[in-house]
Amino acid sequence: MRQRRPDMALLRATGATPGQMRRLVVGETMLLAAVAITPAWWLGPRVGARLLDAFADAGVVPDTIAFRSGIVPQIVGIAIALFTALGAAFTASGAAAKVRPAEALAEGTDGRGHFSRVRLVAGLLCLVGGGALAWGTAGSDGPDAAGVATPAAMVWTAGFGLLAPPLCAALVRALRRPLRATSGLAGRLADHNITARPGLTAAAVTPVMLATGLAIGLIYMQTTGSAGAKEAFRDTLRADIVLTSDAGGLPPELVDKVAAVTGVEAASARIPSTGYLLREPSGPEHPKDANPGESGPTELPLIGVTAEGAAATTGAHTLSGNLRDLHGDSVALPARHAGGHRLGDLLDVRLGDGSHARLKLVATLEARPGYETMLMPATTLAAHTDAALIPQILVRATPGTDHTALSATLATFAADHPGLRTTGSETLVAAHDDQDDTQAWMAYLVLGVVVGYATIALVNTQILATVRRRREFTLYRLVGAGRRQVLHMAAVEAITTTVAGLTLGTTVAALTLIPLDISVLDSPLPAGSPAIWFTIAGTALTLTLLATLAPTAALLRGNPGDPAAAE
Repeated sequence: MRQRRPDMALLRATGATPGQMRRLVVGETMLLAAVAITPAWWLGPRVGARLLDAFADAGVVPDTIAFRSGIVPQIVGIAIALFTALGAAFTASGAAAKVRPAEALAEGTDGRGHFSRVRLVAGLLCLVGGGALAWGTAGSDGPDAAGVATPAAMVWTAGFGLLAPPLCAALVRALRRPLRATSGLAGRLADHNITARPGLTAAAVTPVMLATGLAIGLIYMQTTGSAGAKEAFRDTLRADIVLTSDAGGLPPELVDKVAAVTGVEAASARIPSTGYLLREPSGPEHPKDANPGESGPTELPLIGVTAEGAAATTGAHTLSGNLRDLHGDSVALPARHAGGHRLGDLLDVRLGDGSHARLKLVATLEARPGYETMLMPATTLAAHTDAALIPQILVRATPGTDHTALSATLATFAADHPGLRTTGSETLVAAHDDQDDTQAWMAYLVLGVVVGYATIALVNTQILATVRRRREFTLYRLVGAGRRQVLHMAAVEAITTTVAGLTLGTTVAALTLIPLDISVLDSPLPAGSPAIWFTIAGTALTLTLLATLAPTAALLRGNPGDPAAAE
C-alpha cells in the first residue's frame, strides 16, 4: 500500500470516496488471500506429518504416535488467515482513505509519512511495558526468567518499531559523516535520499530491526537458559564414578557394598523424581489442617539419596541440619521453601506416584533460585517408583585413588548384578544435556518460525521499496549517472539501512537479555558464541543487499530514454 500511495492519491483526486478505496483494497487483499490459502490447504497436513516425524527423530515424542489431520485445524487456520488479511487491509488503507485529495497527492510524492501522537504514545507505552517486564525478568527465578523475557522482547520490538521514524532519523544523523567520508558521491546521494524520506527509511529499517532483534534475543535467550540449567545440574554432582544397569535398576543393598570398597570415600543412591509440597509444615506450633490440599502445591525436583553419602556425592550445601539424618520419612528442603519453619516440622508431600507422605524436615539446603531440589531417603522413595530399584549409584573416590582401577573393581559386582555398568559422572551430565538439547530443539523450531516471518518481511519491504523508485533511477540515468553509480548508491543505502536496523535490533536484544542474564547467570553477558551475532548481522546484510541490488539492477536495464522505463 505504501508503494501504491500515488495511485491511491490519484483516485482520491478524481473523486473516489474513502469507502470506495477501502472496498477496493479489501477486495484485492481477500482475493490474494484466497489464492494463497489454496496451496496451504493442501500443504498443511503434509507439513504437519513431516513435523511429527522430525519430533519423533529428535526424541520429543514417541515414534509410535500416528499422524491424524482433521478438518477443524484447517478451517481454523484459514479463518485466522482471512481475518488477519482483512485486518491488515483495513489498517493499510485507513490512512490513505481518510486524507484529503491534495494531502494524499503531496504525501504520495515525497514519501515522508506522518508520525502521529497516537503512535508516539503507543510507542512510549510499549517502552514502559518493556521496562516493567525487564524488571520482572531480573527478579524471576532462572528457569522462569525466559517466560518473562520472551514477551519483553516482543514489547521492546513493538515499541522500537512504533518509534522507528525518530530513532532512524537520529541514527542516520550519526551515520552521516562516516557515510559521506567512505562512499564519495554515492554516499552523498544515499545520504540525501535517506534524509529526505524519513518515513520510507523507517519502513525499510523496521523489518531489519525486527528480524535481527528477535533472532539475537531469542537465540541468546535459549543458549543462556541452557547454560544456566547445565551449570546448575553440574553443581549438584560431586561423584567421580556412576553405576547404572542395563537391567533397569540396581538393588538398594548394593549401595552399602559399594561404600565398603577400598578407595571409595562415599556412595549414595540417586533416584530422580518429582515432588509436590502441598501445605505448610505442621508440628506443635503448626497444627495440622483439615484439608491437605488447601494450599496450592509447589512442584520441585525430588532426588532420593543415601544419608551417609549424600553430602559427598551430590554437592548439596546445608544451611541447617544434617543430611545424615535422612532416614525413614524425612526430607531436606531448599531454604527458600522452608522459610519460617524449623527442623522437626512435618511436611505434607505428594510423591511422583501420586501418594501422600508426611515427612520430617531434617535439613535446609542452599540452592540457586529456580534450581532447587528436595532430597529424601532413597529407600523411602524407591517404594514409590515403578521398579523399586535404584537407577544410579554415585561414587566419590578417596583422594589419590586411581579412578580407572576403582571402576574395574566396582565392575566386579556385575557378576551378581547382570547389566551393571561403571562410567564417569559425565554420563549423567551428557544425559541431562541431551534432554536439555531436546527442549532446545523445540524452542529453535518456534524461533525459526518467528524469525522466518521477520525475514520474509525484510525481503519484501526492501524489494517493494526499491521497485517504487523506478522513475527516480530513470532520472539519475537521464542526467548522466551510470548503472554502476546507481548500484553503488543503492548498495550504500542498503548498508546504512542494515547498520541502523542492526543497531536497533541489538539494542532490543540487549534490553531483553541483560535482565535474563543477571537472573540466570549472575552476569550481564549472555552465554553463547559471539559468532551468533556476526552470523545474524552478516545474514541481514546479505539479504538486504540482495533484496535491494537485484531489483535495482533489473530496473536499470534498457535505455533510460525509453518511455517504458519511467512507467
